[in-house]
Amino acid sequence: MTESEARLFFPFEEGDDLEDLYDERLFEYKQFFLTKAVVGRVFRAKIEKLLKFEKAYSVVSGIKVTSILEQVPIVDFPSCVSEAFAQFEQIKGEIRQKISQARNSMELIPHVERLIQVVRNYYQAWHTETDLEIGIDSISKEPDSMEILRAIKAFESAGGKTFSDILEQKGNEELQKEMKRVSLLLEKFD
Repeated sequence: MTESEARLFFPFEEGDDLEDLYDERLFEYKQFFLTKAVVGRVFRAKIEKLLKFEKAYSVVSGIKVTSILEQVPIVDFPSCVSEAFAQFEQIKGEIRQKISQARNSMELIPHVERLIQVVRNYYQAWHTETDLEIGIDSISKEPDSMEILRAIKAFESAGGKTFSDILEQKGNEELQKEMKRVSLLLEKFD
């Protein structure tokens, strides 16, 4: 990458503090990964831009950051809705904390890739081929975690336990909406 090409991915004015610009733009990437609904192909496209941003910064600043290779375990979620939800929220919280603490792109990317993998596996636990006759507002807008937790507790109080019970049990609209939303989102995930 030439310096003129690098300026396309890392624009700056003469006299700008390149490290400050880098930190500001890295913060914007982190905010994207922390606030947007996780869709694999969208996040991977953003990772590609982040890699170009990092390479461009390396060219204009002369600072090269090496990548961190991290072996991450694959997470399989249990069929019990409350256990899967609790495990997902814990892992997601840990990953998001690591994303916000990342000091550079190469530290950030492995955590984002792990988030993509964990979310995809969690969505697969919820996935159904059944056509649910229930309306949803938006597939990309995640519901409040506390609302889902309340719905899970009500579901369990009514005798539900597994994801397949969501389809069989009446009166759990919130969980059926989430199952439909996640199933539709999973179709567009990769």
